Amino acid sequence: METSSRGMAPMSATGGSLIAFACAPGKTAADAASNGRNGLFTYHLLQHIMKPGENITMLMIDVTNAVAIETHDKQILYTTSSLRSRNIYLVAPTTQNPRPNLLMPKVAQFSLDSEMNGE
Repeated sequence: METSSRGMAPMSATGGSLIAFACAPGKTAADAASNGRNGLFTYHLLQHIMKPGENITMLMIDVTNAVAIETHDKQILYTTSSLRSRNIYLVAPTTQNPRPNLLMPKVAQFSLDSEMNGE
């Protein structure tokens, strides 16, 4: 079937999901990013997706802004969402441990001593 429109067709999210597209319905996306491997949307998504503690909604805003800046507002991401939770992270937030691994040497030493003593 041949159509005269360009770009993607509209799509809606089902319960508890977020769908992100490189551009709005009826628009076309830039094909290549500066890395030469990905489209602009994918390139910027990969730059942001592994940030620990970044809420999915905030992550998508950062990606949208990065693409918009690079294209001088010619490409704006399009998302459709029916998320039902506020705190959705792709990478868990990191915790600051003020005394990292202070117990590990004692545990390791105890284990080694136990093995040597036949315990």
